[in-house]
Amino acid sequence: MTNTNVQFENSIKKALANFNIKLEQQRLFQIQNNLLKNLQKEVKNCAYCNSLKIENLSLEYESFYNDLKESGRSYENIVNEKNLVDTYSAFEKFLFDCFYCLYYSFPKFLGDKININTADLFIDEDIELCKRDVIELKVKSFIQAKNIKDIMTEFSKIFKIGSKQENISTILREENRYFIPNFFN
Repeated sequence: MTNTNVQFENSIKKALANFNIKLEQQRLFQIQNNLLKNLQKEVKNCAYCNSLKIENLSLEYESFYNDLKESGRSYENIVNEKNLVDTYSAFEKFLFDCFYCLYYSFPKFLGDKININTADLFIDEDIELCKRDVIELKVKSFIQAKNIKDIMTEFSKIFKIGSKQENISTILREENRYFIPNFFN
């Protein structure tokens, strides 16, 4: 395996690990939210643990909870929306990291024409910074202008990835080309 392939594989593994961390954080946030709601109910059921301070805090919590609910939104709806947005953002970041790794490791997929920031070339004179900026702009424009389905469809076209059946057929054709003996020569 070439050094480029190893770096690419490690970069993808890191992107996936970061995505999994974000998903786990979202899961823990949801669990914590449910535990807090249950805790508040239990505190109320046990007469606020015979504490005036806990009773006042619990009543204040209920008051704000009810005010929010009466405004047309509930705490649960807001938390669920936030969770959805955060999870989607984490997935978008994962896609960004994957595309960035692909283009950085295999720049031939950038195409023949690219936009280069002149400041990178003439002011900073840092070719690595220039490469990173070109790739970042390409990936941002690719991801931010599309929905997930369009991103994946475009991804398949750019990197010439077929359907699962097409990929299996291609692999079998390649294997047959090398392993089927030619008896007629």
